[in-house]
Amino acid sequence: MKVLHLSNHPRYSIGRVVIPSIVREMAAWGVESEAAFSDGFSSPLDFWRLLLRFRPDVIHYQFMGMDHSFMGTWCVLSGIPFVISIQGLNEDIAGNRIKRGHLRWLLGRADAVTAVSDHTRSEVKKIAGGVDVARIFNGVSAAASSGSSEPMRRPPRPYVISVAKLHPTKGLDMAAMAFRDLIEKGHDIDWVICGEDLQSGHLQRLTELLGIGDRVHILGHLPYGELSGWISKSLFLVHTARYEPFGMAVVEAMALGKPVLVTSVGGVPEYVRHGENGLLVRWGDVEGLRDSMLELLSDEDLRERLGREAQRTAARFSWTAAARGYFRIYQIAASQRLKTRSNDIQVHGDENETTETEATQKENLLASRN
Repeated sequence: MKVLHLSNHPRYSIGRVVIPSIVREMAAWGVESEAAFSDGFSSPLDFWRLLLRFRPDVIHYQFMGMDHSFMGTWCVLSGIPFVISIQGLNEDIAGNRIKRGHLRWLLGRADAVTAVSDHTRSEVKKIAGGVDVARIFNGVSAAASSGSSEPMRRPPRPYVISVAKLHPTKGLDMAAMAFRDLIEKGHDIDWVICGEDLQSGHLQRLTELLGIGDRVHILGHLPYGELSGWISKSLFLVHTARYEPFGMAVVEAMALGKPVLVTSVGGVPEYVRHGENGLLVRWGDVEGLRDSMLELLSDEDLRERLGREAQRTAARFSWTAAARGYFRIYQIAASQRLKTRSNDIQVHGDENETTETEATQKENLLASRN
């Protein structure tokens, strides 16, 4: 089988972790894969040239928002069986009829639809209620689970860490205000933030305005090996997203045995249980966040207990299991499209007789599944 993986985010976790992990797992089963991203297409012709060169049996589109949904339209027009995996939905989809309509159209024409959490699956079904949606969790990257890379430029003080792109949906302003309260109470800690700045220095200016600029270290985008080193040496992870379909950074911190303090949004409560393997706080509750940070800072035994349970929980999230689920989806998608094609075959004299071209297509597709 040959699978073409598409996504609109080459730099974020989908392009750096999700697709490479799926490709690596499936290569062991003899699946040939190729990945392409929206920034690699200067025009639709580039997409069609790729199809002619690679000739995939299935297209797998990792969807992360409507900004580049033209790729989904190309999948529909290609005539090739395709799977849409919903990694997340932009907030603006909810209030935009055109975008919701376009997404509903894409979902209705996909051969299979998956989502990364039960919460995301329910969101998808609200948009396209008649579509079957399979839940397939993401896995944990090898770099995250090992934590072998030592952090560079480590602050002189103990630190808490946040791993997120600097964007309003990640709620880092909420974390900044809670962290300011900790510093004012005399806690000698730093705050390390790893993620691409999409706000042109807004968070840096905010921390300086709050008087904590010298305690905050914004490192930007880091390679996964280095990132795991930073996480492994931190006291705990603080994740204050307003919207989180799955929470890759949360699961990867848990895999490293780190306690996590996260907002109770999206798919996160499906695996973070308050007081058992992490702490949950309502989004927007700065005082609650501050109090939970104080609790973790003052109780080393609590950090160790939550970290142990977090690591056990993260062991559930395997890229092998995810790839196995996707492979079954590919087989279903291809077989459904084959069934549809067989209904359109022209009969010449005998009901079992088909044209040579159609029979060849059927044989080739069956061969790709074996």
